[in-house]
Amino acid sequence: MNKTIKLLGLSAAILCCNTLTAQDSGFDKIFGYATLYKNPDNSIIQKLAFTGRLQGDYTHFENDETGEKFSDSSWRRVRVGFKAAVFNDFTIHSEADLNVRTPEPLYNALTDSYIAWHPSDEWKLKVGKQSAGFTLDGATSSKKLYRTERSLIGDNIWFKTEYFTGVTLSGDQDKWQWKAGVFSTTLSKEFDNVFDTSYFTLTSLGYDFAEHFNSDKALLRLDYVYQDEADEEDYANQLIGTAKHEHVVSLSFQYDNGNKHLHTDLAYAAGFDDNELYALQVMPFYDLNDTFQIAASYTHIENSGDGTISVTKYAKDIQTGKTESADEFYLGLNTYLYGHKLKWQNGLYYTLTEDDEYEGLGFTSGIRISW
Repeated sequence: MNKTIKLLGLSAAILCCNTLTAQDSGFDKIFGYATLYKNPDNSIIQKLAFTGRLQGDYTHFENDETGEKFSDSSWRRVRVGFKAAVFNDFTIHSEADLNVRTPEPLYNALTDSYIAWHPSDEWKLKVGKQSAGFTLDGATSSKKLYRTERSLIGDNIWFKTEYFTGVTLSGDQDKWQWKAGVFSTTLSKEFDNVFDTSYFTLTSLGYDFAEHFNSDKALLRLDYVYQDEADEEDYANQLIGTAKHEHVVSLSFQYDNGNKHLHTDLAYAAGFDDNELYALQVMPFYDLNDTFQIAASYTHIENSGDGTISVTKYAKDIQTGKTESADEFYLGLNTYLYGHKLKWQNGLYYTLTEDDEYEGLGFTSGIRISW
């Protein structure tokens, strides 16, 4: 742990020292080494790249209700793999999640591992293990989050496993964006026991009103998930990677105009036990310049039945129990050294729950590197 803290501190210092000169540095060349081969004239393989992400966190949270404190440092995500463009119309992508903190074994599971067919720029067919993205945060890659972690909606309504084996068809034409897919709910490291449990479907439809708002982006998107109920025994044996939601609906809006941004999400989930979740997230953020960005967020979530809501990743380690409602306030500073590929994120959290299961302040400092 001490080594991790030192490494995080050293990395943070390097980021600070390079902040003012990052745009003029050799990052283009450094990150360019990840492209192992590129030749658009080759009819078989047009590009081969080494891909992955490295994300480290230092975090400290306190529960004022109990006096408990939680501090830790860890490599939150370490993934490596490859991505190849072949036969002009196909992409092959596979990455593995690694456990570098206690590497026994080092390999955890496959994440993105799919074949995509995209004969035109307007639509794509993807088969294999892939991200099942819905809700504002859930549909955003961990590489491109504006907070240090996903919100209460991501922790309670979205399926936190993220990667499932399935088939999706997606498109982007004019101002419309759409996606439809079917996935296995099976929690598996690779492709074993696919569809042995149950399935869920995901549909998404969005329209960009940028012209109406005279902005860079004004995307209104509706996501809907239907899940077939699995056997209770499969849940007991931890064979299912989804939450127990039969229906999930999310209406998100992403407004970007120059250095001003406002992203929102209105989400709803209906459980198999008739319990319902309602949630709202409002996230404004502002670019001070090309390097620094201030991000804020407010999230409220509540349920209609017994307490089933948990707080976010690190705070939940000192939460005394599930709650019926929660509010989360976030304020952060993002430092972009090379866009989302190399950034340093710092965020303060204040979370309180209705049932006094948790109330407290937290802080996370995270390094995010992707290639």
